[in-house]
Amino acid sequence: MTPLILAQSNGSTATPANKKGANAEETTPVDGIPKQTLSVEIRDGMLTVDGLVVKAGVNYDVESVPFLYFFLPGIGTAVVAREHIPNSTPQKNAFHGSTLTIHAFGHEVELSNANPLLSGKNKSDDTAWVSLDNDYTRVARTPMMGYGLAPRAPYQWPGAKILAAAPDHSHSNAPPLPASAKPTMESNYSVTVPGTTADNPSRPPSKQK
Repeated sequence: MTPLILAQSNGSTATPANKKGANAEETTPVDGIPKQTLSVEIRDGMLTVDGLVVKAGVNYDVESVPFLYFFLPGIGTAVVAREHIPNSTPQKNAFHGSTLTIHAFGHEVELSNANPLLSGKNKSDDTAWVSLDNDYTRVARTPMMGYGLAPRAPYQWPGAKILAAAPDHSHSNAPPLPASAKPTMESNYSVTVPGTTADNPSRPPSKQK
């Protein structure tokens, strides 16, 4: 199996996790599972690749998971964590308010949210650790987002959350028409068709030869 490809940040060469360097930490999480996790409500989110919208209306409840996954068809999967994981490199300024922007396989992938993505005491750390897996293939023709506990394939791809109808969401039912705009039906309305007979009002009289 081909080893994982190391992500690059700002055009610099990545440093492998098993060698000490500027991008390597002194310790590696047990079994590749970082201690820092992500907990965020993604509402009315949007996923773009190279500035093109590939998925809109993204809604997920991400609760205490260490990894986010971004799948690019025919290319591979980017695994994103909040701290160092094996075969990963840091991408500075990845988390910025309500957006997450990473560079993977030569493409820019961005997730935008209605609310800030980070909260709590670690929200000031905007670094994302990204590892790239170009061996993982999935039968899908469009980019996908997922999240879960696995640092390597098989990854988890939970379904998007179905939100209840609410006035502040675009998927809610339209408000009812005002009374002045509703059509008014006539209570006593009849149509007289010329040529009908008293015996059979729906049939015109036959022609006399």
